[in-house]
Amino acid sequence: MMGHSSSMVLSKHYYKPTEIEVLDDYLRTVDLLTFSANSETLNKKVKDLEEQNKNTDYIIKGNLQEKDEQFKSLTDDSHL
Repeated sequence: MMGHSSSMVLSKHYYKPTEIEVLDDYLRTVDLLTFSANSETLNKKVKDLEEQNKNTDYIIKGNLQEKDEQFKSLTDDSHL
């Protein structure tokens, strides 16, 4: 009987999440915990990164072209 009374006292001090809290935690982390078969998530991430890369390349090319035009303008002005 002593074992039961002390375990009941201790059990009051442990955190006991509700089913809703456990479900919420699971749903927030399930993608991070899934190792296989979820190629759809990986494909989406790859497409997002490819799109970001295209945007970055576009910006870099635009900046390089602008610098080339500025350089050409400066060299043309110096020949006058």
